[in-house]
Amino acid sequence: MKRFYDLPHHPSRGHSLGGWVAGVVGTAIFIGLLIGIPRIVEWRSARLFAQAQELANAGEPLAAARKAEAAYRLFPYNPTPLSFAIAAQAQPDPTTAQRLTRELLANPRATPGNFQTVLAAFGHQPIEEYAVWIQTFPDSVLANSGLLPQLSRQWEKAGDLPQAIEYARRAVEADPQPANALRLGLLLARDPATQAESLPWLKRAIESGEAEIAFPALEALSALPPKKITAASIPDPDDLRKKFPEANPNQLFAIFRIDWQQYPEKRAERLDQLAEWQRRLPRLELARWLTAQEDPERLIEWITPKEAQADPAVFELYAQALLATGREDELLALLPETFSLSSPLATALLEHLRKEKQTTPLLQLASRLHAQSPENRDYLQLAAYLHFLNGEVKEPLLEAVAARAQAEPDYRPLRTTLALGYLQRGDAARALEILSPDLKAPANLSEPERVIVARTLSRNGKSRESRAWLTGIQADSLLPEERKFLTSP
Repeated sequence: MKRFYDLPHHPSRGHSLGGWVAGVVGTAIFIGLLIGIPRIVEWRSARLFAQAQELANAGEPLAAARKAEAAYRLFPYNPTPLSFAIAAQAQPDPTTAQRLTRELLANPRATPGNFQTVLAAFGHQPIEEYAVWIQTFPDSVLANSGLLPQLSRQWEKAGDLPQAIEYARRAVEADPQPANALRLGLLLARDPATQAESLPWLKRAIESGEAEIAFPALEALSALPPKKITAASIPDPDDLRKKFPEANPNQLFAIFRIDWQQYPEKRAERLDQLAEWQRRLPRLELARWLTAQEDPERLIEWITPKEAQADPAVFELYAQALLATGREDELLALLPETFSLSSPLATALLEHLRKEKQTTPLLQLASRLHAQSPENRDYLQLAAYLHFLNGEVKEPLLEAVAARAQAEPDYRPLRTTLALGYLQRGDAARALEILSPDLKAPANLSEPERVIVARTLSRNGKSRESRAWLTGIQADSLLPEERKFLTSP
């Protein structure tokens, strides 16, 4: 029986319906593939990146870099694996890392965070590339990401202060937070040409009320030359003491130095206050400040010899104070055996000992200086001269003087010292040969050198010429050993 819901049968209709269903299914599969494959690829890329991070944590940076780069190649829409790959091999393979950095620069999806990762890994090496790259980003974005201050630090590390200042300026203009103001102020304060410009930024950092920001600014402000500071740029010291009641001695000293500059009429009173708590200050900071104030007497009063001897930098300033007050002998008694002396300090001590005709400590100091700085020709010459003058002509020292004199034939003191060495060994002919360039210009020689020439001529049978070289020499100006040598047979 034919029912009402039976449809007429057409042989082609079944095939048509099946085709339609197949088309719908095929389209659905195609759309699914379009949607699903990228997700599968992204998922696979994420898995590779996770494996790269595990390798990095396991201490295998190159393997981690290769795995991260593979993750990026699989799904280049996410540049984070690429920045990770660059950072991972920045140290072991900087050439490849720099090549990948250029690729990251060309990726429009790269973010400031990606470049922060790379920048931290590279140090200052690729900084020029970043300088080009950041032009494509608004400063507000870069400042919020912390990249502008970071770039400023990297330029500073690279030794380019103008570029460091430029990026610090851009950072504070985009985000005027106290930390950015502090950075710009500190950089400007380092260059005498921009120190005046640093004042409002340092003051802004000080007035932030944040101790970790205010006190570095105070230190920088108090270290500026007084003539660079205006009254308007200096916070009130009493307000600062109230604002920072927990200030440590270093911080109190920074406030004190501001006070010192702003109120010169109160300096005597402030010094009395400083005398009460200066024992809590680091000795080096105090010594530097007193040296800058040209107050050697107070430096010697407030810093003990034991404290000075404990730190070479403090001792150098302490020694300068002793020299400035005419206490050279006290300085020599305090001089630690292990310290190296700066050239001005060494010269001052040597001149003092020569003037006082203290030959034994002069020889000891000259020998010590030569041992500490064997490349210094003056120390070599003086140590050898004093040894030879005492008749102590040892072959290694004589050879060292001969080699240096040959290397520097125009340096006369080495030549006359070498002649003295040969003369004291009994080789008067060799000494005269060495001195031949000096025989035509007696006026150029010092009195001790003229004594050497005179004795050399005398021992070569030229007594009349020898006497001519001694004309005008004041025996009182000579060391006792030089006078003895002058009258020797």
